[in-house]
Amino acid sequence: MKLLGKCLTTTVIGLLRIMLGFYFRRVELFHAERVPSNGPVLFVSNHPGSVTDAFIIGTSVPRQVHFVATVQLFRFAPLAWLLKQCGIIPINRLKDDPRAMRSVAATFEACFEVLEDGGAVGIFPEGVSYDDSQLKTIKTGAARMALELEHRHGGKLGLRIVPVGLTYSAKERYRSEVLVHFGEPIEAAKFLELTQAIANAAEWMERTFPERFNAFARKLRDYERRRARLKLPDETSERLSEKRNLLAYGLSRSLLAVLGAPIAVYGWVHRLLPFALIRLVATRFTNPGARKAQTPHASMLVGLFAFGGCYALYVWLVYRWFGWPFSLWYALSLPIAGLISYYYTREMLRLCDALRTAVILIRVPFASRRLLSLRLELLAEIEEARKEYRRTAHFTETA
Repeated sequence: MKLLGKCLTTTVIGLLRIMLGFYFRRVELFHAERVPSNGPVLFVSNHPGSVTDAFIIGTSVPRQVHFVATVQLFRFAPLAWLLKQCGIIPINRLKDDPRAMRSVAATFEACFEVLEDGGAVGIFPEGVSYDDSQLKTIKTGAARMALELEHRHGGKLGLRIVPVGLTYSAKERYRSEVLVHFGEPIEAAKFLELTQAIANAAEWMERTFPERFNAFARKLRDYERRRARLKLPDETSERLSEKRNLLAYGLSRSLLAVLGAPIAVYGWVHRLLPFALIRLVATRFTNPGARKAQTPHASMLVGLFAFGGCYALYVWLVYRWFGWPFSLWYALSLPIAGLISYYYTREMLRLCDALRTAVILIRVPFASRRLLSLRLELLAEIEEARKEYRRTAHFTETA
C-alpha cells in the first residue's frame, strides 16, 4: 500500500508540474537551498491562492509534503481515497462541522506521526484563502503543533519550521508569475529564544537609528517613484547595467521570432478552443467572491480534459477526412507545436521586455543609471545595518 501511495504521489506531482508550467509563465524559487533535505519539517505559508498554493509548494521542494486540507474535500469517496494515498491529512474546521471539532486533535496526531517519522507537513495558518492578497489573521495551530511535538520529545526531535511566502503577480490571469520565497529554517526548540531575539533587535534598531531609518524610508520611496515613472518592473531594474547583453539578446530573439512564427501560429490555432473552454469554466463555475483564488486550480484541472478532448476531436476529424497515415503525423504534430507555441510566446514576452528596457537605456541613460545606483545603495544599507546589529549583540554578550 505504501508503494502504491508513493507511485501515485510521484505521478500526481509530475502532472501538477506540467499543469503549473502551462498556466504560469514563471514559478521562481527564492532561497530554495534553505529547505532541509531530511528530518522533520513544518512548512508554514501564507494562503493567497487556495488549492494552488499547495500545488506550488508541493512541486517546489525535493521531498513529499503532507498538506492539511479541509475535510470537505474528503466527502467524495474516490477523491478521498486518492488524497489519502497522496498523504493529504483532513482537518475539520469550526465552520465545517462545529459538533466534530474533537477531530482536530486527530489531525494533530496524524501530523505528529508524519513528523516523528522524519517527514514534512505543510500548513496554512490563515485557514482560508481570499481574493484579497493581504495577509489575514494568523491562527495558532502551526505554533501549537510545533511546540507540543518538541515538548513531547524533550526538545530533541529536531523539528524545523520553514516559513514560505507566496506572491502571485496576477493569479487569475493565464501566463502570470509566482514567487516562492523560503525563509530561514527555525528550530522549534529555540522558537521562544528566537522570538525574543527578534523583538530585541527591532527595539534596538528603533532606539539606535531613528534618523537613519527615516532617511532609508525616504530613499526607498524615491526609488519606487523613479521606477514607477520609468514603468519598469523590479526584476527589470536588476538588468539596467546589462545594456550590451540586452541589445544582443534582442537581436538574437528577433531572428527567432521570424523563424518560429509559422509553427507558433499553428500551435496557437489548435489551442484556441480549449482555452475558450477553460475561460468559460473559470468565469461561470467559480465563486464570484473568490474567483481570483479559484481560477488557477480550476483552469489547470479543466485544462487536462479540455486539451485532451479537443486534441482527440481534431485527430478524429482529420482521420475521417484524410485517413490513417496523415492523421498519425497530424496527431504527433499537436503536442510538439503546442510546446513550441508556449516557448515562443514566453521568449517573445522576454524579447519585448528586453527591447523596452534597451529603449529606456538609450533614451534616458541618466535616469536609469540613477535608479540602479539607488538600488545598490539600498541593498548596501540593509546589509550594513544587519552587520552592525550583529556586532553590537556580540559585543554585549562578551562584555
